[in-house]
Amino acid sequence: MLKGKYLLIQFMYLSCPDTCSTVSSRLTTLYPKLGSLVPDRLIFMSVSFDPQLDNPKVLSRSWKHFGSRAGWLVTSFLPEDTAIIPELLGKIGVWLYKRPDGLYNHSSYLFLINPEGSIIKVVRPEATTDSLIQSIKEAIP
Repeated sequence: MLKGKYLLIQFMYLSCPDTCSTVSSRLTTLYPKLGSLVPDRLIFMSVSFDPQLDNPKVLSRSWKHFGSRAGWLVTSFLPEDTAIIPELLGKIGVWLYKRPDGLYNHSSYLFLINPEGSIIKVVRPEATTDSLIQSIKEAIP
């Protein structure tokens, strides 16, 4: 399913009180405006960095509630990876800090990955839908 495709990756968690839902909403608006690009050449991927709370069952239920879409995958890291998730994300420029109240402070960049697995574009979370469309169409030949 992913072979030969570009990925637009969002790192998030379901109990996020602000940024994650804003970025997800923007992606939901963006999705239909890309036409056949999704899922023919581009796959959206939302990856939770909170595998303790966002287990596969919870993610699946949430995703179905919001209307799952072809070409959009929702997944999480494995619970056994919890201790190294900040380090792994830090390697690509995502900062993550778990607060004492259980919530996270984190960056919310979107990453466009080419079929070879390289990051070819990093998009700031405040990008407008129109600028996202332009960035994606310019990056995918």
